[in-house]
Amino acid sequence: MVKNLSQTRALGKCISKLLKKGDLILFTGDLGAGKTTLIRETLSNLGVDKRLVTSPTFSILHQYDGADMPIVHGDLYRIGEGGDLVETGLYDYIDQGTYLVMLEWAEFLEESARQDLAPLEIEISFPPLGDSDERIVEFRANMNSWEQRLILLKECLEKEGITIEGAGS
Repeated sequence: MVKNLSQTRALGKCISKLLKKGDLILFTGDLGAGKTTLIRETLSNLGVDKRLVTSPTFSILHQYDGADMPIVHGDLYRIGEGGDLVETGLYDYIDQGTYLVMLEWAEFLEESARQDLAPLEIEISFPPLGDSDERIVEFRANMNSWEQRLILLKECLEKEGITIEGAGS
């Protein structure tokens, strides 16, 4: 559970320590849940000016030069279910293996693609009766390469006083 923007910044800092070239991070959650905010905070810790990180809803993809790797930030909201992702060039970035790819509205990515690409999934949701600034953040990964990184994430977050659902599992 992240309780405020300060904890979202800390979460972004912890996530940024785990990321490397070729990673695919999928963000899901309700409209206004904070997907872009968390991506902005994460990328700011990777050398991207946070003022440049905006939602790519209309352009579909934004590209940034991080300190250690190129980054693609995508938003599949306008593509929708069954949309043609090939035309966006998204798979080209993923297949190169040199980009960190972070996708909002990943629920619109076909399930078979999600399994084949073995991403880290981050779901952000509103708590049932919580404060409007609070968010529930859950992590899911289907690949052993994420296991150790999720343990490190959990350790970093504990130091920041943040409780995360599913970290390390």
